[in-house]
Amino acid sequence: DEEGDFFAMLTAKEELTTRDGKPYFRVAFRDADREVRFPVWNDSPWYSRCRDGWSPGEIYKIRAFYRESKYGPQLDIHKIRLATDDDRASGFDPNMCMPRSRFDPEQMFADLLEIVENQISDPAVRDLVRDILCTHREPLLTLPAAKRQHHAYLGGWLEHVLSVTQTSGYLADKYAGYYSQMEPPLEKDLAIAGAVLHDIGKLRELVQRPTGAE
Repeated sequence: DEEGDFFAMLTAKEELTTRDGKPYFRVAFRDADREVRFPVWNDSPWYSRCRDGWSPGEIYKIRAFYRESKYGPQLDIHKIRLATDDDRASGFDPNMCMPRSRFDPEQMFADLLEIVENQISDPAVRDLVRDILCTHREPLLTLPAAKRQHHAYLGGWLEHVLSVTQTSGYLADKYAGYYSQMEPPLEKDLAIAGAVLHDIGKLRELVQRPTGAE
C-alpha cells in the first residue's frame, strides 16, 4: 500500500483478447521471493511500451504502487525503465531476482574444501580435487544444480554437492568398518573425490540466465 522504487524481472508477457475483442497483455514481474501477475489494458499509458519494448528475462527499475486486490497482488506502475550497470550503486545485481540457497555459498565452499583437505589422504587425489574446485570457485559459488527438479537456484550446486559429499564420507567410514576384510579395501579418498566431482560437468552443461539455468 505504498509507492516504492525497486528492481524486478519481467518473467512473462502474453498477448490476449478480452471478450469484447480488445487486445491486452498479461505480464508477470518477480523478485527473488515472489511474483506478481496483472493485465496491461490497451487504454493504459504503458500498453505501447509493453508491446514494443518490454522483454521477458530483462530486469527493470520500477516505481510503482503495490496493492492486494481480489485478483491477487497488483502493481500500478508510475515509472519503468531497463536496469543498467549504473544502478549497481542502488543495489542492482543481474542475479538479484533469482531464488537462491538459504545457506551462505562462501561457507559451503569453505566446508567442502575442508572435507577435501581433511578426509582425502592421497596427496595427488587431494591436490586434483582442490585445484578443480579453486580454479572454478567463482562460478561454483552461484551455479544452480539443475534447470528444475532439485536445487535449481543460485548456490544450488554447492548445497547439493556438499550434502552428497558429507553423506559419502559418513557411509565410507561406516562400511569400511562393517567390511574390514573387503578386497580391494574401500577407498574413502575415491568416495570423497567422486562425491565432490560427480556433478562438475554442470559447469559446462548449464549456462546461467536471469530467468534461471539453461
